[in-house]
Amino acid sequence: MKFLCFDDWLFHRVRNLTRRYHQPVWRDEHILIEPNAYGASGASVAPAPGGGYYLYYFSIAENRSNPDDALAFLMARSDDGLRWERMRETDGAPPPRDPRSGGSVFYDPDDADPARRYKATVMLDTATLGGRAPRPGEPHDASQSAGYLKYSPDGLRWTVEPRHVYFRGLSDTTMTLLRNPVTGCFQVMVRAGLGNRRIFQVESRDLETWTRPRLVLHPCPPDPRGRLFYGMPQFRYGDMFLGFLQIYQTTDEDPGMGRMAGAVTTELAFSYNGRYWMRTYQPFLPLRERGTYGGGSMYGEAFLDPGGDSLLVYAGAAIEEHHRALDRDPAAPPLTGILPGTLRRDGFVGLATTAGPGEVSTYQLALAADSELCLNVKAPYGGVRVQLADEVYGPIPGYTYEECEEIRGDFTCVRPRWRRQTTLHEAKRRSPYLRIQVRLDQAELYSLSFNMGGNPYVKGAEESGR
Repeated sequence: MKFLCFDDWLFHRVRNLTRRYHQPVWRDEHILIEPNAYGASGASVAPAPGGGYYLYYFSIAENRSNPDDALAFLMARSDDGLRWERMRETDGAPPPRDPRSGGSVFYDPDDADPARRYKATVMLDTATLGGRAPRPGEPHDASQSAGYLKYSPDGLRWTVEPRHVYFRGLSDTTMTLLRNPVTGCFQVMVRAGLGNRRIFQVESRDLETWTRPRLVLHPCPPDPRGRLFYGMPQFRYGDMFLGFLQIYQTTDEDPGMGRMAGAVTTELAFSYNGRYWMRTYQPFLPLRERGTYGGGSMYGEAFLDPGGDSLLVYAGAAIEEHHRALDRDPAAPPLTGILPGTLRRDGFVGLATTAGPGEVSTYQLALAADSELCLNVKAPYGGVRVQLADEVYGPIPGYTYEECEEIRGDFTCVRPRWRRQTTLHEAKRRSPYLRIQVRLDQAELYSLSFNMGGNPYVKGAEESGR
């Protein structure tokens, strides 16, 4: 299991270390923008069957010109997750569809049915399934909308399953689906209704019977007035769950019923079991410079772990603030682009020294006999040493700071070595419970990885979804 430094849940002592939050490095040269008034947004990424990746996103179908018309669900393909080539019907992509809202693709390799390996959420007018397509510019009728699941064997050919309705009504936000191994359920993040800008979750064991929306995140007293939650794409990352909480800052001066004017930024949220979520209260995707993509709003939308030392984050980067497309200059550039960024593996947040050495010590851990210890650390000028101690902080002979080879450099996974010990076997023989202590000097710790024969994050939570 891997423990990231979002909080001190695993740590018994933290001395002279500061929690430092990090942001992606944006790759503007690889932004994807459709050449129309809308641009591109609503990104989700899934592996392609033959290698590489598919990007699914919203734009305007080629026969449409008005951003207020029903949007089309389009595709692009990439070998590395950065350089995208648009796909059209001539490239094997499905014909553009007209979902009312939402829409997100999830690749599920654990499904025994190959025809359902690709799953997608989509918000449709119920009349669409009866054969009547929505008319251009037709207003949303929440009572006639519902969230359906559709399936594909290859990410290209899709079939809507009318029985699999995860939400009834209109949920006007990005709705991401994932399989939760803790609860044994599938789950989707939704809004409880049009204009109800908070984060709700629905769950199902069979994809057919779904729970009622359950509130998981609500603006808190520390939030400024007018702050709403636009949506929260969710992702599985190692033993944890990540959420891109889209923060919508509105104003009391907005006369609209749903507070339509304001800027959207993104804050990182996290969960140990996928049901109970915590906020970092720190900007993960803040606004960029005015006049650039991301200067009006930054919607965190998609996440990809391609392996290696870097992760990929995708933002719906808008030039203008929310809903300002209605009064925009027709000659203005496209409203939104899908902007990729790179982030160090596990590099969402770290514990860093600021003035002199620091130290972090875990609670006593029942490590597995075959456990290996791995650190994600950056120490370009200082150094890092590791010590194992017993329950009362007595150093284990052979595993002390003095006997540990100093770690210098930048490593996403480095195993500490002691002069006479390269494994944890002898330490386990001396004490059934061990504390891991890390001493840092001009360094930053991003994660600890070890094996406990189980996941202590979710002890007692296996029944939480039942």
